[in-house]
Amino acid sequence: MKKKLDKKILLHLKKIIKFNKLRVLKMCLEFGGHISSSFSTAEIITYLYSMNIINKKKLNQFILSKGHGEVYYYSLLAMLKYFPEKWLFSNYRTKICDLGGHTSHKINGIEFSAGSLGHGLSYASGLSYAHKLKKKNTKTFCLLGDAELNEGSIWEAVIFSAKRELNNLIALVDNNKIGSSDFTKNYISEKCLAKSWHSLGWEVYVCDGHSFQDINKYIYKILNSKIKKPKVLILDTTKGSGVSFIENDPIWHVKGIDKKMYEEAVKEIEKRY
Repeated sequence: MKKKLDKKILLHLKKIIKFNKLRVLKMCLEFGGHISSSFSTAEIITYLYSMNIINKKKLNQFILSKGHGEVYYYSLLAMLKYFPEKWLFSNYRTKICDLGGHTSHKINGIEFSAGSLGHGLSYASGLSYAHKLKKKNTKTFCLLGDAELNEGSIWEAVIFSAKRELNNLIALVDNNKIGSSDFTKNYISEKCLAKSWHSLGWEVYVCDGHSFQDINKYIYKILNSKIKKPKVLILDTTKGSGVSFIENDPIWHVKGIDKKMYEEAVKEIEKRY
């Protein structure tokens, strides 16, 4: 991978974002779904898969711990042919429901069932420890929600991973500053987020979670680091990024989109990307 992305790659990544965000809006218009949570994670997921850091050859592994970021993830996986694209409009939140409102490991390309928050990092830690014992050159990426960090099991995994020096584990925190119904500042201390991970023995990085250039810069550093510690990349993001009336509004964690809202959102995505 390159230290800096060229214009051609950046344009390609933005086209993927646009295509999948538009499809997410259509899926959510028909079936509901977590629009805002999916939009805040779009860049990091797109980057990892489009840059082949995660791919079908299973060189590395990706765990979506915040399973409510499902819609964009489904759309991207379908685009990459992990399962039929028609499933997005026939098997998502329907009676067939192969693709549920949270991710399931039963679907090709999905490693972890994430209906209950707080368990993804523990699973990722176990995988990383197993890879280390077997001397496999495999990296495990685990995407967490910032509100999910309120779960005690996350910090048990943080302590375990530092103790075992799991330098093959990379946690990614979607720091969009909103939980399911409120701003995280009202129940979690945001000021000590990076310090908390650092004090427990992790190598900590912070970046703009909507900048492909910034994400690339720090993923490059992480993958080339020789420090024998697990890594965490805290991604500063906006919940609902890309649609102004959805951005930074807690209600959109669960709110449905109607036809008028859909048409307005499509216009904004078309204009922004």
